[in-house]
Amino acid sequence: MAELIDQDYLHFAEVFKESLPELAADYEAWKKKTQAGEVFDKKTTELLALAASFAMLCPYCIDSHAPKAKAHGATREEIAAVLHIASAVRAGACMSFGLQAFKPFK
Repeated sequence: MAELIDQDYLHFAEVFKESLPELAADYEAWKKKTQAGEVFDKKTTELLALAASFAMLCPYCIDSHAPKAKAHGATREEIAAVLHIASAVRAGACMSFGLQAFKPFK
């Protein structure tokens, strides 16, 4: 099976970070702070991150957050529930967005 994150991706990520290193460092610090567990415990934080990853269709994020969620005690059932919740939210957003197609029928 092919690796999800290939060497080109990693190379371009480094090029991106080197292009504006101060902003890249600020982002990393901000991301670390959001995942510090100050409001939610680590498992809940990772489940929230996983839900956002599902809804955003980000395979890299899923690949990052799924093992962390498991490491912090998330069960298969919890991850499945998060996937269902994220899917329902995304489907609802799709329907809400799609209502614009009915404007001509006003």
